[in-house]
Amino acid sequence: MPTYKVLRPIEHNNQIYLPADPAGAPPRLPSSGHGKDVPTNTSGVIELTEAEAVALDPVTHGQVPVSDYQPDSLEAAKRREAARLKVEVKKK
Repeated sequence: MPTYKVLRPIEHNNQIYLPADPAGAPPRLPSSGHGKDVPTNTSGVIELTEAEAVALDPVTHGQVPVSDYQPDSLEAAKRREAARLKVEVKKK
């Protein structure tokens, strides 16, 4: 299987691959898919089949970034709900 250099974090098969030995890398990070902690690999390389490698977006140089998703604060959810209710009242 071909080996690829990891330029930025990649999540693959319930493991997060990080660039070669970044200082202070945690042993586990939350998955961008299901949010549970998954192990990290700091070797700086990843092995992918040709089919897996082709599926990666060439615009990002073959790297799939880990999501930066942050859940909304409670206040943001309340504002959205208030705005939704206000629109529903206007429709009636």
